Amino acid sequence: MFTFKQFAVKQDQTAMKVGTDGVLLGAWTTPPMGTSSILDIGTGTGLIALMLAQRFNDCNIDAVEIDSQSCIQAQENFRATSWSSRIEAHNVSIQQFVESVGAKRYECIVSNPPYFSNSLKCPDNKRTVARHNNSLSLEVLLECSSKIIKLDGTLSVILPVQEGRELIDLAAKFGFKTEKLCSIFPTENSKEPKRLLIELRFTTDEIVCTESDLTIEKSERFDYTQEYINLTKEFYLKF
Repeated sequence: MFTFKQFAVKQDQTAMKVGTDGVLLGAWTTPPMGTSSILDIGTGTGLIALMLAQRFNDCNIDAVEIDSQSCIQAQENFRATSWSSRIEAHNVSIQQFVESVGAKRYECIVSNPPYFSNSLKCPDNKRTVARHNNSLSLEVLLECSSKIIKLDGTLSVILPVQEGRELIDLAAKFGFKTEKLCSIFPTENSKEPKRLLIELRFTTDEIVCTESDLTIEKSERFDYTQEYINLTKEFYLKF
């Protein structure tokens, strides 16, 4: 179990455990003003949905997870919080979910998607599904999101740099434009970013992309930068 300040995440039944990527996305994502509905695609343990429920009291959150054991665990994690009435987990693929929601649309969609497309598959099938994009390619993520997002809604994701650039290149095909881009550097000594936090807006308007950087650690392991502490201090017990 991973314990945060206002909730705990059980993760013994899920392939992908609580990690920095999910925490970064949950803390960085900022839904548009007036948002009442959020969708978390590939929720896993439910971490990002829980973080957004903590941050935004007026939002209802749907969390989609294709793996049944992970979905059961996410439901358990949701029920253990005071926000349980505002978060619902759905054990379906995003394609099935899109077909089931009818006219419902979301102002904000978030996803920490699988991203390994050509690497060696893990012998643990659950971990393969969680880490490889066989079941959720970047194109499928964008296509499905475009069908259930409101005009001027946002799609926020975290990806390795190469996959992040691929997402940005594909975005226009589905009506998205890049609004915010944050390059994540592991340490102050890192010459290149390791991850990209990307916010896409579903809009017909012309927009200017705001770019920024964030460094997680100083030169020593576990010696966190003030900017990382400021971003995540609402959640981590150590801050």
